[in-house]
Amino acid sequence: MTFSELKRQARASLNQHFLYYVILFLPTFILQIAMSILYAKLENNISYDNAAYTGNWYVAILGWAASLLLTGVMFVLIDHGRHLRTYEQPVSRSFTILNRGDYFIGTIGLGILMFIYTFLWSLLLFIPGIIKMLSYSQACYIYRDHLDQGTKISFNQAITESRQMMAGHKWEYFLLNLSFLGWYIACILVLPTIWVVPYAQQTLANYYVVLSAPAKDDQQDDLMTTAK
Repeated sequence: MTFSELKRQARASLNQHFLYYVILFLPTFILQIAMSILYAKLENNISYDNAAYTGNWYVAILGWAASLLLTGVMFVLIDHGRHLRTYEQPVSRSFTILNRGDYFIGTIGLGILMFIYTFLWSLLLFIPGIIKMLSYSQACYIYRDHLDQGTKISFNQAITESRQMMAGHKWEYFLLNLSFLGWYIACILVLPTIWVVPYAQQTLANYYVVLSAPAKDDQQDDLMTTAK
């Protein structure tokens, strides 16, 4: 399956169920907008007083909350890529990360561990840190898959399986993400973020579906590093 096909499938889902995707991503968008507004206000505050210090903490909390919600949304998008869910109940699915304690705790635990590992690699050089970030990129989804299958694994095992899954695919995954750069730039000028972000995220979810499929060896060989 080529990048073009992954994107075509994402566009087809988005165009057919656009309102569903908008509502699904809405809580994440709201948190990100609130974070941006607060950050802009802090930038205009010349004096670094107690209010500014507290404000920075609020920005960090909002960013962390938005990241958690987005991870839960990605779980939903992966299910859509596997045709395991109908396009219903977007509001409740927006908070998937909160619907199960193991999802919430696992995402936080993995996030902390991956940050530590990536930071330590970054102390060597910037590039190794980027490479490890790509290697660990699928860990949360792998951990969640094991939970759903009733075979809970450790955080380190999820990271190890992500490294194994991404072996030979890190550059490919980097290029897939990079292919959306123009789309995000276009958001500033023309295109609405409420279309571009779901489009990009559903494509990345479809990518994981291909890599994690039982017949993944054949499918992985078909993935191409060219994208439109």
